[in-house]
Amino acid sequence: MKAVLNKEAGLSLVEIILALAIGTMLLTSIFESVRQIDDGLLWTAWRLEAYQFLVQELKSLHREHVFSAAVNVTQYIQHGEVVDPTVCSTQSCLTYTEQIVSDASCGQKRILSAAFKLRPNDSERFLRVPNYEFNDDDLIKRGGDCSWVYQSSFGIPTMDVSSLGGSVDSLGIDVFATKVIVVGSSSPQLRVYEAAEATPNTYELKTSTMGDGRRINAIDVMRHKPSGRLFAYVVFHDRFNQLGVFELFADNREPVLLTVRTLGGALAGGSFPQGWRLVVYGERLFVLTRETAGSELHIFSLADPAVPTEVIAARTELSRTVNDMDVLGITEDGEYKEYLFLGASAALKEFAIFDVTSTVPTEILAINLPGTSNVEALYLTTGAVYLGRQSVSGGPELYQFALSDLLTGSTTPQATYEVGAGVSNIAGVGGELVVTTSRSPSDLDRYTTDVLLWQTNNARLSRTPYPGLLPYTSDRTDTGVVLLQRTGGDESIINLHTP
Repeated sequence: MKAVLNKEAGLSLVEIILALAIGTMLLTSIFESVRQIDDGLLWTAWRLEAYQFLVQELKSLHREHVFSAAVNVTQYIQHGEVVDPTVCSTQSCLTYTEQIVSDASCGQKRILSAAFKLRPNDSERFLRVPNYEFNDDDLIKRGGDCSWVYQSSFGIPTMDVSSLGGSVDSLGIDVFATKVIVVGSSSPQLRVYEAAEATPNTYELKTSTMGDGRRINAIDVMRHKPSGRLFAYVVFHDRFNQLGVFELFADNREPVLLTVRTLGGALAGGSFPQGWRLVVYGERLFVLTRETAGSELHIFSLADPAVPTEVIAARTELSRTVNDMDVLGITEDGEYKEYLFLGASAALKEFAIFDVTSTVPTEILAINLPGTSNVEALYLTTGAVYLGRQSVSGGPELYQFALSDLLTGSTTPQATYEVGAGVSNIAGVGGELVVTTSRSPSDLDRYTTDVLLWQTNNARLSRTPYPGLLPYTSDRTDTGVVLLQRTGGDESIINLHTP
């Protein structure tokens, strides 16, 4: 009896420990299940709020129909209301931020992001929505000559080569829609290529003209929106009648030379009064000679695009040779302005910005870069300016400036990069730069535009030795970049594009 009574007296220590362990496991399981349900409900609630907020912001952007390079300040939001950031240290909040990716001068991608935490000490969850914005005004002013902002970066680019034959001596190139127009010193001095039907990524000659037989140094093509006519503006290597206007045709008839004009104020007896560079923007044409006696900068009205008229008051002495330039129109605080950006050969002022809103250009900023190397290439987006220089011993050849900083007077670059050779061309594709160098043989480099990767010396994505790439002869297409190559007297169009 006693033994039986002892067995029924209670649980042993081992049995108690096992029971406690099982109970703890059950309670933990129940707690985790409840927590997961709670986290799921919180995740759904915050994700819905973030989504609704981003949609509201997108609708606001589309209602405004205004292109802006400005980025809204970071906002802290709780249940649809903007709160002080200090609240978010003890309570869950949604953080709204914007980022601009400038793919082209006439467009950009704005990334709207909403970050939130289920609980203040948790890791952040993200929702992102891209919004593509076109600067319609800039697009029209460039005559439609713009690479599209939604163009992606290369990934692994594909290269196609189109032979142009020998003895063509090309000096300039412009891409307009499916046409690649090449100019040079050998007859025919203007040639129009178009994508081949059988192999769309290669180009074949469609038409050409020798014009009046003179060497052509540069070209810019513009479609006149009211009439639909396509004009090619060129500069001749001559002391008189330096500017010419050709009309191009959709059916590839032979181009017609319509007009020639002499650059007033560029003294014919000077050192280099020949036409050198030009760019069309809106109803104005900006033309340069190299450094010479008299005026190097000339501005023409294109009120009649077939017959440009020089604006006499705009003649400007630069006292330097400009190798690359671009123009951009920007609305600041409700006021529209146009700026001319110049990259030059000079002991001083290798880079300068002129306000060209009025008829008289005004220099608002000039930068003397370290050393004596000239700026050879300039690439402009809505948010940044990139400069490429001749080789610099122990220093950078690539510079990246924030456009907003430059326009407020800052001369400090966001980042620089040591290429190890002179830079002869810069063109942009999505978030990448395509850079050619003056190394022998020349290199074809790809760089990300990410400032942080520049600052940590990790911006270069690839380098491919490619002989004979010509300076000042690259342009963007809808899918990539075209360049000109000369090897052994033969020339080719290099089409670097997304697969």
